[in-house]
Formats: sequence, structure tokens, C-alpha cells
Amino acid sequence: MLERNRLKKILLNAKSKTDIKKIRSFYNVSNQSTAWAYISFACMLDAIVSIKTLFDAFKWHLSIPVFILLSFLIIIIGYSQVMYRVSDNRKEKIGSKINRLKSNKCSMSFCFYDI
Repeated sequence: MLERNRLKKILLNAKSKTDIKKIRSFYNVSNQSTAWAYISFACMLDAIVSIKTLFDAFKWHLSIPVFILLSFLIIIIGYSQVMYRVSDNRKEKIGSKINRLKSNKCSMSFCFYDI
């Protein structure tokens, strides 16, 4: 409710139609990223529950310290993976790969862009 009122105030103070479009597109992206954050949190919790399910399926004993350790390990690996995906270093690597592929786009037996 507060966020909606704040958006209305921002839209009323916008100077032009392009400002309104930019603000709305930013707001939509913001909502999508918030939703994905909740989804990823739910998946992380599901992964933690899956640890217990896996141990029960193989009839292994799972002590509380091992469960906590494995849970933290999943959280750390998930966080590291996300931080790698949003890092500038990865963006530069992908950008250089794309540029390299664009420069050699038709050096193979067929060109992907002709399809």
C-alpha cells in the first residue's frame, strides 16, 4: 500500500511521457526481481529439506551438527553462484565471447544469423 502510494506520487511528479514509461518499466522490473528473490529463498529452503529426505531414503543417520553444516554449505554455494552470475567479471567474459562469436559468425559451415 505504501509502495503504491509512493509510485503514484512519483508518477504525478514525472515531467514527460518517457519519464512515466521509464518509471513504470523500472517498477515492473523491481517487482519481478522481488518475486524471484522470494522464489529463490523458497528453493533454498526446499534444498535444505531435501537433505533430510535424501538421508532418510538411504537410511543414513543425520545428526544435527551435520544437518546444520550441510544447510550452511547449500546456502554458501547458492550465494556464491548468484554473486558469480551478477559479477562484472562474468559480464566481461560473456561480452567478449559474444563479440568473438559476432566477428566469426559465419566462419563455421553455416551462419546462425541466416536461419
